[in-house]
Amino acid sequence: MQSSLSNHTERLRSAKLKVTKARQELLDNLEKFSQPFTADDVYDSLMLNGGEVHRSTVYRDITAFARSGILNELSIHGRNGHYYELDDGSHHHHFICKECNIISSIFPEKVERALEEFAQELTHDGLEVEYHSLKFYGVCALCLTSRTNSVFKH
Repeated sequence: MQSSLSNHTERLRSAKLKVTKARQELLDNLEKFSQPFTADDVYDSLMLNGGEVHRSTVYRDITAFARSGILNELSIHGRNGHYYELDDGSHHHHFICKECNIISSIFPEKVERALEEFAQELTHDGLEVEYHSLKFYGVCALCLTSRTNSVFKH
């Protein structure tokens, strides 16, 4: 736990944000999310774990974390609100299941190589690519299995 708090302290200092116990606890909570989350998800999680924090503080800190690069902000087509994930330094994309709404991080190497080649072509055309982000929408394996099982039951 102590090393986690010192990591949080360093992360906040690197982002030039004031180090507070509440922010350290918030970062500790954010590490528990396995998929992108909303500010409401974070607030609800804190409340379930006996936290004593105001909703506005959670929103304010999440906004500050996103602006400083601690969090990545995602916009998901067809969904209201903002989704976030801790920036772990890895470059990845997302798969969004249209049935169960789960958001999964994916690391498509072939797609990444093709995108790098495409970025080079754009550079030759006088454009400078700073970053890219892809989202794939479809049906996850669990929902596909569930769909198949329900077809065989009829």
